[in-house]
Parts: sequence; C-alpha cells; structure tokens
Amino acid sequence: MADHFTQYGLVGLALIEGAAIAQYVMSCRVLGLEVEACAIAVLAAELIEQHGAARGVMVATDANILCRMLYEKAGFVALDGHWMARAGMLVPLPGHIRLG
Repeated sequence: MADHFTQYGLVGLALIEGAAIAQYVMSCRVLGLEVEACAIAVLAAELIEQHGAARGVMVATDANILCRMLYEKAGFVALDGHWMARAGMLVPLPGHIRLG
C-alpha cells in the first residue's frame, strides 16, 4: 500500500478456506484509512463470485477490538456466530482507494 505520504508495503494477509475468510490480519499502521474495508470487500466479492456467498470468521478478543465492526462496515450481516454476505450486500469501495 502507498499514499502520498509514504510506501507502507505489504500491510495485510488473509487466509481463505472455501467461501470463508478464516483469518484476516492488517497492520495497525493503516487502520482507519479504509484499506481494511476495501480489502474485505475485494476478497468477499471474489468469494461471492466463486461460491455464491462469503463468510467472515471473527473470534472476539482483546487484541481485535478495533476490528470488531469490520465485516458489518463491509456489508456483511451477523449469522449463526459468523458474518455472511451475498451478491448485492457489499458496500461500494471507498472512492479514495485505487486498486493497482
């Protein structure tokens, strides 16, 4: 990731298992820049295309307090202890982010 201030380099990693985002990690250096929501939206769109739905897994811990609203902000809904999104549910990508 880069912006007009600096090159951040690699800032996130996702582990995908079938239609699920089983693990998602992002550097705190870029939290709040909406990169986290953009990454989830891009991943979810691909999973929806491949599987008809995307599932987000999050176990609430003290270490992920800042990310608890991530899936909801991306358009997912809570369902049976995880997060679910289908076609048409995802919020648009933030306008200030360009994918390259």
